[in-house]
Amino acid sequence: MKLTKARLQQIIKEEIEGTQEQSHAFEIYSPGHYRSDPDTTIMYVENVPMSMIDVEEYESFKSTHKDPERFYKISKEGMQKLGFKLNEYGNLSVGSRRIDEVPERIEVTVPYNPRTGEFMLDNLRASQNPKVVDASGM
Repeated sequence: MKLTKARLQQIIKEEIEGTQEQSHAFEIYSPGHYRSDPDTTIMYVENVPMSMIDVEEYESFKSTHKDPERFYKISKEGMQKLGFKLNEYGNLSVGSRRIDEVPERIEVTVPYNPRTGEFMLDNLRASQNPKVVDASGM
């Protein structure tokens, strides 16, 4: 019996799904334009099933790293389910990284009007207000 690469990947994926039924949380971010620019968090995704996770890097690092699950990424298909579109080259303009849990609070810089003493919440950009998405039903 000849084992093809696709069949081997399917077997590995099934084994991982069988051993790790836990849910995963991810931060989806837009990388900075330059290397020194900070990443901008776009959304947090909770309860991501293994079917939406790309395990290719995990497989290559699982024997050499103490915490190989940090190499989990949401697959391109999973990102498309979340509403992100591929560019003309078939790539995404955002990245994902596994996190332990979605933070309870995040810091946000809000414009403040010193004349009225009010925060101008209507001037928040979408990137300043990341959403939390539950991916368990996807």
